[in-house]
Amino acid sequence: MPGVIEWQYMQLALMGERDKLSPRFQQYLDAYKAEHLPARNYAADTRAMYAAEVRFFLVFVEELGLEDLKQIERRHIESYLAR
Repeated sequence: MPGVIEWQYMQLALMGERDKLSPRFQQYLDAYKAEHLPARNYAADTRAMYAAEVRFFLVFVEELGLEDLKQIERRHIESYLAR
């Protein structure tokens, strides 16, 4: 049985057309990967996994119909974590 990291890499590999981010959310993800993660000095694998998890979350909130990070509320995060 695959571990958590292997499972998330498999999920990334299976992401299809429906999981593409809008340009606005892609811009948020790109900034997170280019600015935040390198500043934290995480290992490359850790940066990849954190970026993947943020991407999964952004896809999730887009599927809820949210269009901006300012619209995200605690209930959205709790719903994501409960899935």
